[in-house]
Amino acid sequence: MKYLKLSSIAVLVVSCALSATACSGADGDQGEAGLPLTSRTSTVEPGDECAAGGILIEMGVDTDGDGAIGDDEVTDTTTVCHGTDGEDGEDGAAGADGQDGADGQDGADGSNSLVNVTEEAAGDECIAGGYKVETGLDNGDGDETADDGVLGAGEVDSTTYVCNGADGADGADGADGQAGQDGANGADGFDALVSTSVEAAGANCANGGTKVDSGLDNGDGGGTARDGVLQADEIDQTEYVCNGVDGQDGQDGTNGQDGADGTNGQDGADALVQQSAAGATCPDGGVKIESGTDADGDGVLDTGEVSHTEYVCNGASGSSSTLVDANGTTLGDVLSVGPWGINIRTSGGYLVSLDWNGVPTNEQLSVTYSGSSCTGTPYIFSLPYDGTPEQLLADTAVYVPAKGSYVSPTGSGSVISASGPYASYYDPGSSTCTNASFSGYQWTATAVSTATVGLDPAAIQAPVSIQ
Repeated sequence: MKYLKLSSIAVLVVSCALSATACSGADGDQGEAGLPLTSRTSTVEPGDECAAGGILIEMGVDTDGDGAIGDDEVTDTTTVCHGTDGEDGEDGAAGADGQDGADGQDGADGSNSLVNVTEEAAGDECIAGGYKVETGLDNGDGDETADDGVLGAGEVDSTTYVCNGADGADGADGADGQAGQDGANGADGFDALVSTSVEAAGANCANGGTKVDSGLDNGDGGGTARDGVLQADEIDQTEYVCNGVDGQDGQDGTNGQDGADGTNGQDGADALVQQSAAGATCPDGGVKIESGTDADGDGVLDTGEVSHTEYVCNGASGSSSTLVDANGTTLGDVLSVGPWGINIRTSGGYLVSLDWNGVPTNEQLSVTYSGSSCTGTPYIFSLPYDGTPEQLLADTAVYVPAKGSYVSPTGSGSVISASGPYASYYDPGSSTCTNASFSGYQWTATAVSTATVGLDPAAIQAPVSIQ
């Protein structure tokens, strides 16, 4: 095989000259035409033969006369390689800077980004429910109205879910603590009262009887306590002592002759109820109620005539316990106790919830604000949110760790939440403020200092205990 550089290609011209010397004889017949010399070229890729690639030239006689050279007709091959690149020359001197181009036109204003937060019911996305957070640009995608301040369905670019945690399994019961000191004696219990009245024949007593009302003289329903009168709202239990029903009629006998009029029958016995001191059955006193039929008609319920006995006992005297920390400091009076913490009433008269390390738990109450970054008017928001008004005692105090103070519902007695917006919030017990717009039922609140509440969480030494 022959190799040539393009820079030194020489054109080879092959010629054949045939000559013949003529004698005196006649010309011979013309010979057959010679076969043509044919060639073809193809590209040589860079490789061992040609580092920079080249051209393959194949030549031969077109023996079959088809005007092209076949593989079996190639008699000579020549490879012509491209020359390799020369070394780069030295860079020329830098030219002078050109003039600055004209300023381009200002770009169009970008669309505002919007966030839409809605409550997510328990289901596939959130097993225990939570919130659906949709974000996108107010750009009018999906045939929505651009720049209207509302994130339409077609403008939503991303959807995420913030799910409530599922309830954890109940922990094992802890060991019983040491018995606390006896609390102060509770207030005296209320006297038990009984009132009787005639019950006409009806749904309660088919043949009539006596209605027995009983209850404590405690002033329920706006009544007067300890006045010795059982008022309607003080009635806790009602019983009926009914007259006996008539016996069934016997089968009719054959008609006899009319007899003489008989003597008048004996009057039936009345039902009686009497009350007396309860005695040993009620340790704190009460009333013993005996009822029965006055068989002898003397208007007195004798011992042998008693068919039913009930006791209405006075309530036992209450007791109270206090919550103290590891230093023995009294934190407040214990109102209720649960596996996760204690509800107490502080010396300032406020209701506060603590866990067993003395940390305010806030009982799933989040603190929200009218302004961003947790500024402006504070509110109290109940979790999980069910979209309905709720009630909260006005002396409830919710601790805000980031501010070192409490907030309490504005008002008195039992305060009902009202619908309104907020712009930021603290999760229960958290010091991290989150900016998020939402509108729902919440309580307008007032900031209250730890001194006013009577409990500074920063001063509590864990753990706490009940005494």
